[in-house]
Amino acid sequence: MVIILSCEQDRNTADNTIEDNDTITQVHLKITRNSAPFEEYLYNENNHQPFFKLDYDYGTKDSMVYLYEEDILTSIHCYSPGRYEENHFHLTYDTLRNAIIIEPEMHNETPFRLYLNYDHQIEEFEILWHGTEHYSDNPKYTYTYNSSGNVVKSHYDFPVGYQDEWFEYDNKINPLLNFWDGNFIDPKFLSVNNMIYHRYYNVTYESDGMEEPTYEAVVTEWEKRFEYDYNEVGLPITKKEITSDTVYYQYEYSTLQYSMGNQKK
Repeated sequence: MVIILSCEQDRNTADNTIEDNDTITQVHLKITRNSAPFEEYLYNENNHQPFFKLDYDYGTKDSMVYLYEEDILTSIHCYSPGRYEENHFHLTYDTLRNAIIIEPEMHNETPFRLYLNYDHQIEEFEILWHGTEHYSDNPKYTYTYNSSGNVVKSHYDFPVGYQDEWFEYDNKINPLLNFWDGNFIDPKFLSVNNMIYHRYYNVTYESDGMEEPTYEAVVTEWEKRFEYDYNEVGLPITKKEITSDTVYYQYEYSTLQYSMGNQKK
């Protein structure tokens, strides 16, 4: 279940959590890929509320800072050297449509709309090409969940084709739940458990370039499988892509505790 991206909040639960425990524990997760820095995450251990994400994947340090007002996510601050220096994404909650609109401050960036189901899971991600209004030609990702709260299929419609993906999971804790990668919502951030299988199928219709063009369907497909080792509380500590001998991930966790706003060692 998606915890933070919700149009509703149980404020009594949130308040009682802080009052009863008197501490907030933040988890810092560092992931390396083949021994090189890959990603870093910072989140609340109690409710998996994300605070910070750092991505080394493009040779830069792309970062996201998640900002809240009364425990409601209101904006995401992004910094991406080489692409754009800074950008803010503002979240507006549309309770009538059970949706969230994400609007960037930069005018050349495209806004998005997230539609939620009754379990407050994101079931559709719409790219708003024409402002914040809904149009039939807007590209859309749709997500199908199983009873465990994991995305088992995603479908993407775009102007020159479509894309389908299928997923399977373990039954262990997913430390990446509730984060966002900035381009679309990756199922690894929506699912309660860790992905062990991923199948990808893409159809793109390419034109022959003639005045009265004909189109040929170009198909791209692949599948990947993953296996994990876990620590004593069920969090992954290693991840290996078993369809490739060259991809190996390692997870390192550390924690910080805060009491009444003060950090405790």
